[in-house]
Amino acid sequence: MVSSQKLSSFGVAVAAYCYLATHLLAFTHVSRGVEGFHFKVFLLRHGQTDANAGGIIQGSADFSRLTDLGKQQARDAYNVLPSSPLDTAEDLRISSIYCSPLTRAQQTLAELRKVDSLQPKEAAKLPLDEQTLSNLREIDFYDWEGKDKLELQKVFPESYRAWKAGDPTNLHVFDSSSNIEPAIHYPLLELWERADLVWDEIFWTRKAACRREPCHIDRRTWLVGTSSFGVCDGMGSGSLSGA
Repeated sequence: MVSSQKLSSFGVAVAAYCYLATHLLAFTHVSRGVEGFHFKVFLLRHGQTDANAGGIIQGSADFSRLTDLGKQQARDAYNVLPSSPLDTAEDLRISSIYCSPLTRAQQTLAELRKVDSLQPKEAAKLPLDEQTLSNLREIDFYDWEGKDKLELQKVFPESYRAWKAGDPTNLHVFDSSSNIEPAIHYPLLELWERADLVWDEIFWTRKAACRREPCHIDRRTWLVGTSSFGVCDGMGSGSLSGA
């Protein structure tokens, strides 16, 4: 079992490694046993955007859109979404979807739904509704947003290295959007704080749903998209349960 305090700390740890707010789509499956309830979280990053292809920092700005390749990546991702035949003992169907408000994440979900709509009703993998979470947006990069990565690497070498290394104390970025003196921000620390809020929100939402509806015992693991602070490149696994 994991207490709410431990779960909160776990959320920060996962955010630090998996860059939760970057990957933008979260799917959950809930189950319940005698000892408590369990849920799996599947994280999916958005498809390639025009900014990705051009080496431009996006941050939480919403100017980028999926390329044709990005749309195809999203459709291909449907094949790895969890599902199980209805006549098996374990039901792994997705029970809820959480999505970033950024257009690139919404486009990715739309492509997934296109594929889902072509499936027989009994084989569909996605619930009809999703919940948009503001805190699930990309990292806030302030003055870096819209800038070329190579140029930023030259102008801010120490902060850029800190970003790539996942060093939260040495990654600092200015915000010159106001008329007052530019403010200094620590984007990774802010990101982890937001990710912690996301985990808490998903956890308590799913726990309430499990109390309302029958849930099945589930001892398997959940999967998370892994990254090196910017590029989602695989899958990792772990387990999570709550009292």
